[in-house]
Amino acid sequence: MLSGKFALQEKCETSKEYFWYYYKKIWGLVVPIVLYMLLRYSHDANYTFLSSGFWMGFIQHLLSNYSSIEYWYLYVLVGNILLAPFMGTALRNTSNFGLCIFLFIGLFFNAMYTYMPLFGLTWSWKYPLESWTLYFYLGFVVDRIIVTKKQKAGVFIVGILSIFVSLLQIYAGKANNIYDLAPTFTCISCMMYMLRKSISIKNNIMQTILLFVSKHSFGIYMVHMTVLNSVIAIRPMNDNLYIEYLITTTFIILIISLATGFIFDEVIVIPLKKGMFKLAKGIENRVHNG
Repeated sequence: MLSGKFALQEKCETSKEYFWYYYKKIWGLVVPIVLYMLLRYSHDANYTFLSSGFWMGFIQHLLSNYSSIEYWYLYVLVGNILLAPFMGTALRNTSNFGLCIFLFIGLFFNAMYTYMPLFGLTWSWKYPLESWTLYFYLGFVVDRIIVTKKQKAGVFIVGILSIFVSLLQIYAGKANNIYDLAPTFTCISCMMYMLRKSISIKNNIMQTILLFVSKHSFGIYMVHMTVLNSVIAIRPMNDNLYIEYLITTTFIILIISLATGFIFDEVIVIPLKKGMFKLAKGIENRVHNG
């Protein structure tokens, strides 16, 4: 929701604006994805860089295999990032009523995918912005159409009701139909998004900590499963202290993931990104100055 919200707000009209949009996305998103996936594959392949199949195996995982693990959303995200300048122009020029229709159509198709199997039916009709793609546009749409206190309260009420409906589905043994694409899950996501926007942290120390974590949140996301598997291998689950185990293990995974992301970002990702931005700026200035 946040990625789409910011990408869809960027205006591209001139060739220069298009160049800088895509240049920033390549070096700010695509290249870090490739580097972190290389780090992941290197770990999975025991760092056998010189073996004959290492690089072909990495390319295959980059192109396809990693789409079936926790990196799946990146394969949806990149395509939407590429389309954002065009879709952003369309959505910015759409009325609030039009955005409501846009949202309703997406929710309707996702609802059909989610609930038709409950009746032994299959839904195969397609909509270009269905499935997880809808979430890319959700933040932008919600910010436009949910502005008054009554509207925000309505989102909160619907979100709470959606939680209860989801719990009832779990109780009824229909838990497979409450995640990701279910309209109830989408409503809960919107509620959490609005809550996050309403929270204001004024403590300077807490702000510093959160800014630091958010700066390296992408790295945390990219390495956390590798860290989790390594930690569990060293520290197996303790059934007698289940809650304590979950809390301490989660904290350990977060700290190690943050440290790994910080080191990888500061040593490789950020210097490379800054270097390529500096190079492009230098070329642009030379061209501009003749």
